[in-house]
Formats: sequence, C-alpha cells, structure tokens
Amino acid sequence: AVGYSLGNVILIHGDGGSIIVDTASNVAEARQAGAALAAFASGPVRAIVYTHFHPDHVGGASAFAADSPDIYAHR
Repeated sequence: AVGYSLGNVILIHGDGGSIIVDTASNVAEARQAGAALAAFASGPVRAIVYTHFHPDHVGGASAFAADSPDIYAHR
C-alpha cells in the first residue's frame, strides 16, 4: 500500500492468512492502508514484520493486531 503513510505497508498473503511488513506511521494511516489491502486478502493477520524501528514503520501496528499476530523485529 503506497501513499497512505511515509513508509509503505506490504501484504504477503497465503492460504492460512497474511503477513504485514511495516505498519505505517500511525493507526489512522494503517487503517486506510489495511482497507486498501483487504481487496487482496482475507483471513487473519498471522504476523507483522518490522524491517527496522523507525516511527514510520511501526506506529500503526495496533490496526493489524486484532488476530494477535506474531511480531518479528530486530532485537
């Protein structure tokens, strides 16, 4: 999802659900990106991957957390 936040939100969709890579700058932007991505995927968000810990990549995580996804990030 490009253009919803300073950083992009990426969806990887598989048979068992989805993985979100980076979550936008804040919850409002993440919800908008999530709504756009919903056209391409159904089912639960199984994991969130953070490429790095800058605010524009991690601020919207709670918008994707309803299914209690696993979180993958640098230590």
